[in-house]
Amino acid sequence: MRTKIIFLCVMYVLAVTFSLSATDKPANKTQDKTAVKAPVTRMPVQIASLMDRCYSARQCDNVHNLSMLKEWFFLAPQGMTYAVYAFKFNKIEPVKKVEPENKTEKQSNEQQAAATIPLSYHLYVRIYSKTAAPPQLPQERNAPVPVQDKANDVFTFAFPSMPDKYVLIVSLASMDFTQVSTLIYDTELPSFSIADKLLAPTALFLLNDIKKLEQADTVFTVWKNYFHYGPGEIVPYFENKFQSTEQPILFMQIIGVAVDKDTSANKIEYTLVIKKDDKEVVKFKPVESTLPVFYQPIKFIKEGKNLEKGDYIMVITIKDQVADKKYETSVNLSIL
Repeated sequence: MRTKIIFLCVMYVLAVTFSLSATDKPANKTQDKTAVKAPVTRMPVQIASLMDRCYSARQCDNVHNLSMLKEWFFLAPQGMTYAVYAFKFNKIEPVKKVEPENKTEKQSNEQQAAATIPLSYHLYVRIYSKTAAPPQLPQERNAPVPVQDKANDVFTFAFPSMPDKYVLIVSLASMDFTQVSTLIYDTELPSFSIADKLLAPTALFLLNDIKKLEQADTVFTVWKNYFHYGPGEIVPYFENKFQSTEQPILFMQIIGVAVDKDTSANKIEYTLVIKKDDKEVVKFKPVESTLPVFYQPIKFIKEGKNLEKGDYIMVITIKDQVADKKYETSVNLSIL
């Protein structure tokens, strides 16, 4: 456990110190608020035209029921915020190959599997600032989408940008552009500036696993059922639905924590309470830490018995014992 927490602290420092993407540079703050030349798109003409119409009308064609599931925000270098978005879409069936008319023998299972072609899809993203003066040059990203194996696969993408209010236009398109789904999504990237000196967590979520990467990503990427942050691969629970025997890990980074002058360390106390219908069900023993990262397995047990099925809310109270400050937040979860 201690080794894992130390790795998370190292990941925290590296992600803040070094650029998370060689292709993502901080926006020019002066340019953000002033008019710029008309956009020159890097998108395919078909996608660019569709996105223009979607942005103007605030309505998009969405044949695959493309939907945003989650958003998380992390510290990033140079005053930026690293935003992670999770999305889903309806199961896409593979295209059947044309079989010869004179076929006489029954295909084996392997041959039947080989007789289908998984459709290749690409994700295109435009990022418009809500506060920039028009006409503005939106940020643009695109990347191939991993093959969808299961209907419940969740896909993610991420980018660092300056704290601001944005509109995302997200298009999922087949390589021949015959199938295109587009989504318009409003988002706001919060500021995690240390100068604000506010006690608060960045992203807070329940995760299944976290792994160390040999090398951090340097290009925009679409991931499946996980995402990358700095040198770490994070596998979260996207919908916070659990069996009562599972033990998800509650993870969060803390900013604005004071340092003890005598020990040069933080002194943080975390109190966790699980509630149902506004009534306390489980109260965990307070956890004290000297690090600005919380990483704790959660057991869904009350008085030696697993929690009953239903919807719950976990309330987390963070206390900075050096500065005598408190912050309360919560996360919803369900026991199946």
